[in-house]
Amino acid sequence: MALVGTTAGLAVMAGRAGANDDFRAAHAVYEVMQLLTLSLGIPLSFIALISGAILAITGRWGLFGYWWVTAKLALLVAVILVGATVTGASIDTLLDVTTVRPAAASDARWTLIAAVAAQGAMVLAATVLAVVRPGGRIRRPRARMRDARI
Repeated sequence: MALVGTTAGLAVMAGRAGANDDFRAAHAVYEVMQLLTLSLGIPLSFIALISGAILAITGRWGLFGYWWVTAKLALLVAVILVGATVTGASIDTLLDVTTVRPAAASDARWTLIAAVAAQGAMVLAATVLAVVRPGGRIRRPRARMRDARI
């Protein structure tokens, strides 16, 4: 749940800074976003992924036994990848941009808003999957029996 709160906070901050005409205030918000990403977002993402994998392996569900467990872990990996490739780069770009002009001068603000919103949706979906636990085992293909003809 902490990761849900972190992504929600980042989404609100990204929207607020992107709409702010005062580039100094927007720059300060992007600095806080960078701090929150490094201090909360990254550690919480990896804690969720590692603890989820450990619980799946040691529990009755199995890592690839049920589709919802596998989907939840895949969503967390996607959150980490989007954060590493898009969110972090967009924050860095906007920190550079807002040193001299408002964030509205850069398209990176929309990229950041979209990335953080996507991360929030993925984290929320993973949380719903963990709570609801919809049924359905992953079917494994049966090994074909070869003809035993001589």
